[in-house]
Amino acid sequence: MRDYETDDVSRTGSTGAGACWAIVLAAGTGARFGGPKQFAELAGMPMLEHPVRSSATVCGGIVAVLPGGDLDRWNAPIGVLKVAGGATRAQSVRAGLSAVPDTAEVIVITDAAHPLATPDLYRRVVEPVLEGADAAIPGQLPRIFRRN
Repeated sequence: MRDYETDDVSRTGSTGAGACWAIVLAAGTGARFGGPKQFAELAGMPMLEHPVRSSATVCGGIVAVLPGGDLDRWNAPIGVLKVAGGATRAQSVRAGLSAVPDTAEVIVITDAAHPLATPDLYRRVVEPVLEGADAAIPGQLPRIFRRN
């Protein structure tokens, strides 16, 4: 078991510190899950730890948006900021954005409920934006949205 108090997330990406920030939304109540799923253990660590670690491979900064009453429930790796989320997803996104510095070039918004997103997926989303794309979607659009 790792030491959450002193362990640092591995930031091995090539985007440069501060160029990319990730906001990991984890402020939900988990009503359908039966409790706050972001803290449920998956492969030896809390579920929200997975997107934190994967996004850290390309993002120089990470903000974890947690339920206001649970900020101390998760010991974030060194360098990960924790902020209280809101009653809605939009309020939680705003709370996360308020913690990101103005110097960020790319902001990735992800969800603790999607722990299987790989470091390669984050790279494939961030790199095109750093190269000039206005945005990137992590997947293919349905056929109805494709131009012929």
